[in-house]
Amino acid sequence: MKKFYKNFDNYYDMKAEIDEFWRLGVDHRNEKGEVEKTVNKYHPERINYVVRDVTNETNGAKTIRLGGKNGYLPPFLAGQFVLFTIKTADSVATKAVYMASSPTERGYYDVLITKDGDPVADKLASVQIGDELQSSGPFGHFNYKPLFQGKKLVFVTSENTVAPVTSIVADEVAKKANVTIEIIDISADENSAIYHDHLTKLAENSNVNVTFVTPNTFTLKALQTMITIPEQYRYFLVGNKDNVSDWKKEISGLEIKDNHIKVEVPYITIKELASV
Repeated sequence: MKKFYKNFDNYYDMKAEIDEFWRLGVDHRNEKGEVEKTVNKYHPERINYVVRDVTNETNGAKTIRLGGKNGYLPPFLAGQFVLFTIKTADSVATKAVYMASSPTERGYYDVLITKDGDPVADKLASVQIGDELQSSGPFGHFNYKPLFQGKKLVFVTSENTVAPVTSIVADEVAKKANVTIEIIDISADENSAIYHDHLTKLAENSNVNVTFVTPNTFTLKALQTMITIPEQYRYFLVGNKDNVSDWKKEISGLEIKDNHIKVEVPYITIKELASV
């Protein structure tokens, strides 16, 4: 039988590399535990932080800058989160808190804390510079994959869930990627929208456009005005369950394929403790 695969481009180059690998290969049997050490470095069971800065945003929100207690933070993908667990006398709450900073910033995580009224938000909103915190993570699949998702993106978010969008867009701008991005930020008031100035600045001298709309003006008709040739875009929605359901319904009116719409609903669980 003819070995047709030998006709593939670069076949002999690749074969030479494989032969060289086997010739110089290292016996890893004596490196017991090294894989586990590497995994723990990039995905530790717990991350210990020191609060390095606290910035007051609009609408009572805060950006907390977290540094690694030991000087090191695991890398993360834009759009990911860490999980904070807070135990009170009545409950145990675990919540996804999203990074707002770009992964290119290796010295810290910026996370957005909004006034959601849950134990995690209340605890993190009260931290001060120098306080120590602990989380697990990073986790999450609300990421942009250019190889599969093209070069034209639409992000739809509300102000309380704007952090992962900010992280993804900041990452693409930092990499000077050839990507066209439309951000639709649904806020009651544009002037007080969280990260209004930051998003506007990211849009300067880049292929990023930011549009602030009120909840009642996010309609199919408005989308048709904002997005030209909508079928060429991939859509990323992040918000609470009811919001993303409503947004997806309007976007579906553009005849967008369901697998071209990615949805993220931030995770939170609160377990009530039995009284003694």
